[in-house]
Amino acid sequence: MPARDSALVIFARAPRPGAVKTRLGPVFTPEEACEIHLALAGDVVERSLRAVGRIAEVVLSWSEAPAAGSLPAGFPSADATELQGKGDLGERMALTMQARLRGGYRRVAILGSDVPTLPDDHIRSAFELLGTREVVLGPATDGGYYLIGMSRLHLNLFRGMEWGSSGVIAATKKRLKSARVPHGEIGPWHDVDTAEDVSRLWGELTQLKARHPEALPTRTWEVLRRLAPGRAAG
Repeated sequence: MPARDSALVIFARAPRPGAVKTRLGPVFTPEEACEIHLALAGDVVERSLRAVGRIAEVVLSWSEAPAAGSLPAGFPSADATELQGKGDLGERMALTMQARLRGGYRRVAILGSDVPTLPDDHIRSAFELLGTREVVLGPATDGGYYLIGMSRLHLNLFRGMEWGSSGVIAATKKRLKSARVPHGEIGPWHDVDTAEDVSRLWGELTQLKARHPEALPTRTWEVLRRLAPGRAAG
């Protein structure tokens, strides 16, 4: 039995220019997109540790091993780091969820690495809901989801899904309803995939800086302050 009975696994692509945040081009170069990617991921790790570190093991799960020296100085350390398995996104999430639920964890959530302004209470709410629900979803505003949590394994939610499409959350809910699986939802939020998303995020950060500086994701702020003004809208 693990020391903490819950786990939050943050899924992130290994930082390789040209292989991450490719939809930020041509507004941002591959190197800049990779820098933005790492800033987002670092802030998500830090925020997750703050939000649920007492109750959940926070794990950073890379798509492949980052190259030596590819992580910037000061990149935060999760409780554990691991590599995702083989296959498409659904297969990799299924392997992660299955391994932990069968390994003694009672509540497991998978979180995307590009939601740096996600409120702490959204993450905490996911684990609270998993005390009474078998599945919890965090809907993304683009039609996908930024978080999925389970207290009981439902592998059918990961099979045959059109990942990256705007119909993922609707298809997931349809399967849950069909299988009569009780589920809960936390608040919707936005992730960062396109240059337009960066533009919106930059506007959000400038407001946070002025009104709630304590909530500012500092890595993302520093990178976008240098890269975003005047060109993020694409």
